[in-house]
This record gives sequence, C-alpha cells and structure tokens, in this order.
Amino acid sequence: MFNSILVLTDRSLREGMALQRAQHLADAHGADLTVMDWQRGESGTLDNLAQAASAADLVVLHRRVARGLRSFLMGQPFMQAIRASAKPVLVVRRAPVANYSRVLAAVDLTDDAGPLARVAAALQPGAPVELFHAVSKRDEAKLRYADVSELAVREYRRQCIEHAQRKVAFVKETLRASGTLVSSVLGLGDAARMTALRQQNSHADLVVVGKHPSSAVREFIAGSVASRILEWSSADVLVMPRPVLIAARASYGLGNPAAT
Repeated sequence: MFNSILVLTDRSLREGMALQRAQHLADAHGADLTVMDWQRGESGTLDNLAQAASAADLVVLHRRVARGLRSFLMGQPFMQAIRASAKPVLVVRRAPVANYSRVLAAVDLTDDAGPLARVAAALQPGAPVELFHAVSKRDEAKLRYADVSELAVREYRRQCIEHAQRKVAFVKETLRASGTLVSSVLGLGDAARMTALRQQNSHADLVVVGKHPSSAVREFIAGSVASRILEWSSADVLVMPRPVLIAARASYGLGNPAAT
C-alpha cells in the first residue's frame, strides 16, 4: 500500500524525528524514501508540496508549531501541509524508538469507516488496532430545546448507540477476517475531544483520522475534527483525506457497511 514515502524536514535535530519515523515505515513496507527540504519561512515549500506529494503514497512531517499572524489565520504549518496534500499525511510529534505498538482508528459511521480502518491496520503491519467512535450528543440538546421528554431523549440515545455498535462491529469483523488484531470502543460526546481522551487512556502511539476538505477560514472559525485531534492528542496522527478514502473504498470493493 505504501510504496513511496515523502518526508518534509528542515534537517534540524528536532525535525529529525519525522525522518526517523519515515525510515522506520520505509523499512517496514520496503518503500522508496524521498526527502524534501521544508524551510521555516512563511510559505516554506508548500507551493511545491502538492506536486511532490502526487508521486508519493504517504507524506511524513514533524508537528512544527509557528508563531505569527500567518499561522494564526492560516493554521500551523502542518495543517497547511495537510490542506496542500491530496495524500495521507503523518504528523510526527514523538521521537520513534520502535515501530508503532498500538493504533487507534477514529471511525465515523459513513462508508469511509472501512477504508480508514484498513489503512490504519496496513500502516504498521502487526500492530493491534482499536476502532473508536464517539456518539454525538448534539442532537440530544436539540431535542431538549424542543421540550422533548427526558425519557424520549434517553431512548434516542440508546438507539444511536445501538446503531453505532452495529456499524463498528461490521468494520471490526471485516478487519478480523483479514487477520488483524482488532477491538472496538464507543464514546459519548464530541468526536475530537473523546478521541484525544481515548488515545491517552489506551496509550495508543498512533491515531488515524479522516478529513473532509475545508478551507483555512472554516478551520479558523470552527476547527475540524482532525485539526483538534492534532492539537489535543499526544500521539502521532495520520490524516486521511476523504478522496483517498473514496479511492480505497473502490479498490477494496467496500460498499455500505451494514445497515441501519
């Protein structure tokens, strides 16, 4: 799956951890490794990133944090790189001492869940994968605002949890059939915050999350799930753009994962 890896670095000691992680993954996959200079200027090499990434299966970079108006308005350099790349981007924040030992896949209930879980299992062969989905409480607030009874709200929550359990169980069984050591956990609340908490509690050293296309302005105002996980998680984070998940869905022959 990962035959070519592109690593972005300014060749500093701090950003060397991204190069080290990329080398670990290149060895695991027998992949070609390309190093691209990514300087600390305002725009760096982002203008050329899309073209360079088009020839790679995976982009690896350090979770570089910058100060200044540009970073405040456009997002941190790693978020700018994620938006510029149409390929999966691995954001490294830990110095690698070994292969990833535990992978947390933050899945939703769309058709993208299966491909994302498969990518999570494929990135580090042999590592156990935990599927995590947070059932949102947002609609419960709307029901309460509409003066729906608390009994009805609790019943609605029960149905949402059962629906999520069925969807996640389908993805889990699909992975298990391919030989992956996989488990699943459900949370209740905001997806990004609950994923970050689960990562810390489970000691996962890699989180895999999907990302819908969005502008810098939209993320500045509201923030995406992926951007907030990148902010709150203490692990490395692999961000999967939705077009990549759609392509993976077609290649895996995955349809709608089960029904309602």
